[in-house]
Amino acid sequence: MKRLMVEFLLLGQIIFLGAGTKTLPAISFIDIPQYGSFANLKGRVLNADSSQFAVAVYIKVNGIWWTKPHWDNPVIRINKDGTWECDITTGGFDETATTIVAYLIP
Repeated sequence: MKRLMVEFLLLGQIIFLGAGTKTLPAISFIDIPQYGSFANLKGRVLNADSSQFAVAVYIKVNGIWWTKPHWDNPVIRINKDGTWECDITTGGFDETATTIVAYLIP
């Protein structure tokens, strides 16, 4: 049975809220498709203004990294409630991805 590795990485700056209060942005997966599935990847971002940040998703298939959902559209918009969704199976053998990485980017 193949195991799926997932990683969350934050890029960008610390967000400052209020007088002297520092809150770090956070990203997480809500729903991770099973190996072999064509379901979408779903996640949530906390402590980040959805109009100022986006999510970049990459998958690793047969040792090669691919941007998702497409090479010419590699950024996912974050909804106002902090949720986001990405189709990670847009071609080839994407359903056999062994690693998924999501970056929070400014």
